Amino acid sequence: MIQLRPTETFTIVRVLGDTVDTSTYYVQAVIRNSKTGATIDTVNLTDQGSRRFTGDWEVSADVGGEGFYIDITTTVYTDSGYSTNAGDYAEEVTSFLIQDRYNRTFGLGGGVDIDYKKVRKIIQDEIKTIIIPIPEKVNLSSLEAGVQRVISQIINIKFPQQKETDLSGVMVEIANTKNAIDNKHIPEPEKVDLTPILAKNLDIEKIINNVLTEMKVGNKEVVNVFNKFKKQKIKFDLTNKLKDKINNFFISPDDLVIKEEITEVVKEKKKRNRPFLRKL
Repeated sequence: MIQLRPTETFTIVRVLGDTVDTSTYYVQAVIRNSKTGATIDTVNLTDQGSRRFTGDWEVSADVGGEGFYIDITTTVYTDSGYSTNAGDYAEEVTSFLIQDRYNRTFGLGGGVDIDYKKVRKIIQDEIKTIIIPIPEKVNLSSLEAGVQRVISQIINIKFPQQKETDLSGVMVEIANTKNAIDNKHIPEPEKVDLTPILAKNLDIEKIINNVLTEMKVGNKEVVNVFNKFKKQKIKFDLTNKLKDKINNFFISPDDLVIKEEITEVVKEKKKRNRPFLRKL
């Protein structure tokens, strides 16, 4: 198998086999990737005489570096438009390997033998040809003068002296407020005289006692009803009910405000004297 070097110029050749055929023919070559079948290029060959046709083709680059196979098919036509095949000549296909070829300059035996001394000399020679321009001296005098002017202006800046804040007026007002609060006189609440109300509630207590005594002693029917309730073990506190009714009747709305205070006084008086009512 012929090996082609990537990007080299390769001459495609087709020779017609019939030595006595003097007809005019046209030959075309189609280059394909043997693995994928994709068409890489098409070359129309030139008649060189004596049934020999040739055409130059620039070999494709080996992008992967691993090499790849191609096949070149040559077809003979009877017209310049390459549309009518010549029946006396069949298509010919030739396979090629596109990959770098190694020669004696780069070594033999399955690897690349690099002459490092030669490579080093080539690099040194190329470095010698490099011209490094000498930088011109930069005049910084104007820049230095500008910096000095800025520094002098900053040094000459005078900041106004901060005055101490006078808080004496505020302190005086705070002291006056404190004295006004300390000297504020809050009058003691007057003691409420509950004597009339206590007397009124004592009269109510007397009235209730009289009513209950009369009901218990003089009205036998009522006594029987109470006794009946006792036998049935029904708790019926008529005394407290009457007391509530009478209190609500004799006490005015203004007196209700201090009703709790009166109740406490009455309880205290009961403790000192006697029970308010006896159980029936």
